[in-house]
Amino acid sequence: MPKPRASMVVRCVPGLESIVQQELRALSVASSFTSPGTVFAKHVSAKELYASNALLRCATRILVPACSFVARSFADLELACKRLAREDALLSSLLVPGARLRVRVQAAANSPLFHTAAVAERIARHL
Repeated sequence: MPKPRASMVVRCVPGLESIVQQELRALSVASSFTSPGTVFAKHVSAKELYASNALLRCATRILVPACSFVARSFADLELACKRLAREDALLSSLLVPGARLRVRVQAAANSPLFHTAAVAERIARHL
């Protein structure tokens, strides 16, 4: 079975991106591109995520975008969350039962799901 892979967003103080890239290279993690205060790495294993979190000295935060999907109703949203929890191996390996989950929701201005707190609550409930 292939090891699950994910993308990783490493936040740092603007100006330290090249140092963070060097630290990632030392951990054998290839970064794909940078922007001010951010280094992006694609196709990172869970082991590389853990090592980066523990060993990067110049990083202020490491984020793992779990998913992105379009939901036009709360029913679509709940279906997508259930499918994600069931089918995403890396997400399942990172979620610890009983642990707090922080969800960030971004809704379009004309979306029927404009109440972002209700969207976040439903996502957290199903994961």
